Amino acid sequence: MTPRPDQRPKKYGTHLIRWRQAAQTVFFLIWVYIIWTTKYPLKGFVHPAVLFQLDPLLMSLTAIAERVWLSGWFWALLTLVVTLVWGRVFCGWFCPLGTVMDGVAALVYRFRRKQEKAPGWAQRIKYMLLGLLAALGLAGWQWAWMFDPLTIFVRAFSFNLHPAVNQTVDRVFAWALTVTQDYPPLEMFYYQLKDNVLDISHPAFPHAGVIGWIFLLILAAVLLQRRFWCRYVCPLGALLGAVARFSWYRRTPGECRGGCAACRNTCRTNAIENDGTYRPGECVVCFDCLKVCPTQTTRFSFRRLPVSTPSAGAPVSPGDRGISRAQFLLLVGGAMALTARQSAALVLPASMRRMQLLRPPGALPEAEFVQRCVRCGNCMKVCLTNVLQPAVMESGPEGIWTPYVAPAVAYCEYQCNLCGQVCPTGAIRPLTLEQKKQTKLGLAAVHRDLCKPWISDSQCLVCEEHCPVASKAIKVIEQRNERGKLMRRPVVDASLCVGCAICENKCPARPQRAITVLSL
Repeated sequence: MTPRPDQRPKKYGTHLIRWRQAAQTVFFLIWVYIIWTTKYPLKGFVHPAVLFQLDPLLMSLTAIAERVWLSGWFWALLTLVVTLVWGRVFCGWFCPLGTVMDGVAALVYRFRRKQEKAPGWAQRIKYMLLGLLAALGLAGWQWAWMFDPLTIFVRAFSFNLHPAVNQTVDRVFAWALTVTQDYPPLEMFYYQLKDNVLDISHPAFPHAGVIGWIFLLILAAVLLQRRFWCRYVCPLGALLGAVARFSWYRRTPGECRGGCAACRNTCRTNAIENDGTYRPGECVVCFDCLKVCPTQTTRFSFRRLPVSTPSAGAPVSPGDRGISRAQFLLLVGGAMALTARQSAALVLPASMRRMQLLRPPGALPEAEFVQRCVRCGNCMKVCLTNVLQPAVMESGPEGIWTPYVAPAVAYCEYQCNLCGQVCPTGAIRPLTLEQKKQTKLGLAAVHRDLCKPWISDSQCLVCEEHCPVASKAIKVIEQRNERGKLMRRPVVDASLCVGCAICENKCPARPQRAITVLSL
């Protein structure tokens, strides 16, 4: 039961704000825990795929683009049900990117603009972007990964923050152990960290800086306006906002003292109109407006009351007129231009055309894999050897940031199958260890014009020695060279080779490897 205004404490809503802040902190720590434990040997108590399966934008647009039903839809549906009941609480209480933006906004409070205008047409941009992404999905292009807040946060954490923390801690302990001459308790503590918290190796991703700069730019935008990304760009916020328009939990302004605008100026998503009413699709249920209301009569409740109905004579903001004809034509025209897939493929320069890459074990066929992969980075982060790297233009514009096997960096560990276990959309199928050992990534080929046993008197069987297949996919034959010397030379048994690329990675020939793995 809602207390009468005269019974409410002076700062009504403070306890609700504290609940929201506590929830943001707890869920942010849970997200960090999930991402941090997405590493070999995958000991976390929460499956890393769930974080992305809670995202209805990723799940729905991936399913539309691939014309499939994804198993994670239950979690996405749960998010939509919560939104229908309480509004955009996912954005205000659970989203890790939103929590980071709120923290940055608090730090730069002195430097950002304090006065807010009524909601305007620019807040419709995210709905236009959502429509564009849906149109691309219908045409078979899945581009939700580029704008989804969860993937943006996880990519930045996995590719930038997590490796930096690992390397920093390793260097600090290396220095400390040197200074203390390997003090046993300190050494024991360090090895416990390596076994349970830190990565065994230091993952490195060549162009992670681009991902980091995108993340920093999103955070820097709070200098312009709080939650700038949420207000104008976020398509997940647009999807949840469309559902939140019908939510049961509603804000009702009380006895507003004309022109005070305290609630509007404190609203982090600019959801409040000039007359004190609000747009439920923009509100993230942060409760800030309750605390600053001078009359202490604004409230949230499950009572079904009218909202966003300007009083007589109140100015109508441009956003209330909806999307104009010009904006609609721009949306349709942009969708038509971007969905011309075949025409675009014909005019791409040769350097940007698709190449056949080595994909992770269990990956779907190339065309399906590129569309279903949401570039979350889970597979690359959990990879034991760091062989999975994000593509740039190696497979064309459609394959940007999809994972591929890079033998120059490392090799696919024969006894590991974690990449398929952590994929949230099934772009990499989950395989048992025995299935993974039988799955072909590619086929090795010996270049006899580069291999020492084939072109000189030098003996080298590094590739055969490192081949992990029990019956050896790299065989040794004995032949006499041109000078009559009996040489042991490597050849590849195509029926046994799985393309793990350890032979290419370990080959000592330079600058070109004498054995390489080619895609099938």
